[in-house]
Amino acid sequence: MFESLLQKIVNPKYSKLLDFFSEYESKIMEFNTQLKEDVFETPDEKAKIYSYISAFKRSNREKESFKNKGDWDFANEKYWNLESSELNPLKDFLAKFF
Repeated sequence: MFESLLQKIVNPKYSKLLDFFSEYESKIMEFNTQLKEDVFETPDEKAKIYSYISAFKRSNREKESFKNKGDWDFANEKYWNLESSELNPLKDFLAKFF
């Protein structure tokens, strides 16, 4: 899944944000237990990675691009660890075509 790969390549400097999200998911599950019913679902992987990328401060132009065009700055090393070994299988696959 694409979002799983993105979680593996977040910039290590900011990976703690994903831990916060995991804590949030745990709290939702705890709350369901307290209520003794499953009222709430934990957010999916897309929500987790969206929360990560949307948490960064941006200029107004960057905000508009993100909001209107879905520009997640995949080439920006501020957000993503583009040297991660997790990307090697994808790089190897794409190298066959370029």
